[in-house]
Amino acid sequence: MKDGVNTKRQMLSVMRASSAYGALAKSAEISAKHPAFSRLPFGVWCGVLIGQANRGEVAFARAGSKVVGMAGWCRIDPKDGERWLRDGRETPHNPKGTGAIINIVQADDAEVLKYMIGQLPDYMPGVKTLYGRRFYGDGRIRPFRMSAARLVDLSPATLGALLP
Repeated sequence: MKDGVNTKRQMLSVMRASSAYGALAKSAEISAKHPAFSRLPFGVWCGVLIGQANRGEVAFARAGSKVVGMAGWCRIDPKDGERWLRDGRETPHNPKGTGAIINIVQADDAEVLKYMIGQLPDYMPGVKTLYGRRFYGDGRIRPFRMSAARLVDLSPATLGALLP
C-alpha cells in the first residue's frame, strides 16, 4: 500500500488485495455498479476479472478503510495490443510485455481517479503503451492507444473521457 494525498474525506492510498479471491470479489462488486460493465455478458466479464485477479494485475484506491476506486489491466506485447484494437480477439498475457490493456478504471470522483492513475506506473513497471476501449452508458465503444508516460499528466476530465 502506498499512502497518498489527503482528501476532504481521508488519506488516499492505492493497494493490491492480499489474495486473488479478495481481488476478484472486490472487482466484481465495484464493476457491477457501473452500467457499461454490468451490461457485458457474465462469462466474458467474469473471465476478465478472474484473469486480472489471478495475475495480480488489479489495484484498489482506498480512503481510510473504504474502497473508492479500482484499476485492472493485462500486460501484453504491443503487437498484440494493436491487433486487439483492430479485431478485439483475445490477446495472450505476457508478464514482461511493454504494453497493457486497461480492462477497467473506476473511481468515486475525479480526485480519486487522478490519484489512482498517477500511481499506476508503479504497479506496471516497464509498460510503455496502454490500450483500451471506452464504454459509454448508451452502448458506444471508443478504442484508444496512448503512451503510459502521458497518462499521469492528463486532467481528470480527459482521463474520464478516455478510460473505461
